[in-house]
Amino acid sequence: MSILDWNGSISLSAAITQARTDGKELYILPGSYNLGFTSIAPGGTPGTRPVRIYATPRTVTLNFTADDLFFWIENISDIEIEGIDFDGKNRALSAFWRPGLVTAVGASNLVFRNCRFLNSTQVGLRLQDCGTRRGATFAKDGNELARPSALVENCAFEKCDDAAIYTYGSPALRVTSSAFTNLNNNGIQIEEDTPIYNGTIISGNSFSDIRAENGGSGPYGNAVSLFRVNDCLVEGNTIHFAAFSAVR
Repeated sequence: MSILDWNGSISLSAAITQARTDGKELYILPGSYNLGFTSIAPGGTPGTRPVRIYATPRTVTLNFTADDLFFWIENISDIEIEGIDFDGKNRALSAFWRPGLVTAVGASNLVFRNCRFLNSTQVGLRLQDCGTRRGATFAKDGNELARPSALVENCAFEKCDDAAIYTYGSPALRVTSSAFTNLNNNGIQIEEDTPIYNGTIISGNSFSDIRAENGGSGPYGNAVSLFRVNDCLVEGNTIHFAAFSAVR
């Protein structure tokens, strides 16, 4: 596959759009880049290939310099982000309730690999209404999955004031071989509006120093929190120093 290099000479949003249109991978050259709001959303005439945005791990940091939203993915699928560090610089994320350094809405089949999510005043990675379920004609209970929300693999989450990962209405998340440390409330928090098949798998991760800064008697301070979700699997994780539960 042909590759488009990015060095900050144009906006990252524009470079992503160009890579999508041309059907190329987007390689971010080593450096520390200051960014405001950056988005991946439908538009233009995208190529037929999934979009891969990548860097050599630990050579690229995207620093948040605004005060509303950082990295936004909306109504688009098959995006792979690899080797990029997202640093919130402890700046306010104020656009709505519990945004993430990276927020995805209405997307599916996302991949985050070898990334770091650092210094967020809210969530590290938020998935809202991502993934899709097949209709009632496909299966007896109507809740079998068609497409997963995301894969998070070999990533690190550190110093998030809210959950490291928060998902709402986003089935079939897979989180594996990732590290979660020094978090003010929860590690991974998976929620649905009503009890329903979710199918998230959380395996082979490490969790440490999960606090409950928001207080309460258990909603916060958990390495993994599952609320109104069915058929999830949590296995093979190492959990140290969670204020309340390893898995709630």
